Amino acid sequence: MNKAKLRSAELSGVKLTDVDLSFADMRNFKAIITFMQNVNLSGADLRGANLTSLGLLAVDFKGANLEGIKYDKNDKTTLMMLANSNLMEAKISPDLQRDIEKFRSGKNSLP
Repeated sequence: MNKAKLRSAELSGVKLTDVDLSFADMRNFKAIITFMQNVNLSGADLRGANLTSLGLLAVDFKGANLEGIKYDKNDKTTLMMLANSNLMEAKISPDLQRDIEKFRSGKNSLP
């Protein structure tokens, strides 16, 4: 599924395991009660994706574009999973970067 075109796709109640979605076009993608395990999203374009109910385990976001993604700032579950993922060289909006840094530093009180 390398370079898959999932722009504006909506996944609901899906578990993706051992999937290569590197360089996928996932702009405005929406995950509803979805879980990803051992998924390669390196270089993927996730601008504007809604990740508020997405579970992540061993997901590689290296070089991915995460600018403008939506995540639940009150729940912190997605934020915790993002903070524990490979975000090397990923493009991240300043708000997400700040929230990840707060989470990693133990200052979990988000505005």
